[in-house]
Amino acid sequence: MPAVARTLTLGGPRALNAHSGAWDSGRRAALIFGGADDRQVLGDLWQFGRSGWSRLSRSGPPARTFAAVAYDARRDRFVLFGGNRVLFGDGGTADTLLGDHWEWDGRRWHQIAGPLPPSRTESATAFDPARNRLILFGGWRWADGARVRLDDLWEFDGRSWTQLEGTRPAARSGHAMAWDPISRRIIMVGGNGPRRDVWALDGSGWEPIADLPRPLFNPALAFDRARRQFVLFGGWTGKKRVAETWLFNGSQWRLWQGPGPDARNHSLLVPAGDGSRLILVGGHDGDRVFADQWEWAGRWRPLVTNFPLARLDNGH
Repeated sequence: MPAVARTLTLGGPRALNAHSGAWDSGRRAALIFGGADDRQVLGDLWQFGRSGWSRLSRSGPPARTFAAVAYDARRDRFVLFGGNRVLFGDGGTADTLLGDHWEWDGRRWHQIAGPLPPSRTESATAFDPARNRLILFGGWRWADGARVRLDDLWEFDGRSWTQLEGTRPAARSGHAMAWDPISRRIIMVGGNGPRRDVWALDGSGWEPIADLPRPLFNPALAFDRARRQFVLFGGWTGKKRVAETWLFNGSQWRLWQGPGPDARNHSLLVPAGDGSRLILVGGHDGDRVFADQWEWAGRWRPLVTNFPLARLDNGH
């Protein structure tokens, strides 16, 4: 598959929700894939780096929402697994869930052969640099016509996928995971229900740690390297979407007070540059898809202030 020329775009992607992304620490850039705008599901790959936004590819993995992605720093690969061909629609009678594995090497996409984990969507993944393993947990899939949440744990060592056994958190989807370079473990928060439990995963297994201040589904989570803390934004409480920013030092949560993005879920928060700042891209509030972008560097600053777009009710 030929590489696609990069096109610099000052504004970046159109309104997005249910997109996926990771920080490419080698290139000091955020990579963002897929999701849906107000009209359709997308398969574009974007980079946000020193020169702003550039579209890296429009060909490769089929268009999808809620793909599980992470950056494998040892192999310099952006890894993508699974997702859903639709967002709000049910795809009629077809199973729209995906179970394919793709990798971006900085120039082109490569599809990776199996055996692979079962197809799923709204799972979460993170790269563990202490063990050089990509970790995948949970999500949901169809079974006998019903939506079933998953509690299986998988790791990818760069060659093959292995399912891990042992005690693990309850099945869930719509959770968020990120690597903690201080405690050297993966932190997982929230999920469907919504849920408020927080877990840490290292080479010895899962450990429950400080609960979220409130239950959240589809929040956005990233580690702020400059201030050595996690930043958690937004999510669905079961009754409403929130605009709260919570900071986590590994043991305690603290509510940040100040102006920031509107309430939403299905957004993406990902490090950029050297990891000392985070960017928040898109999301939705049920009726509208957000087209704004925000920067976190100890406080929120708007980067792009486009008005949200009304989502077309087309079953995408």
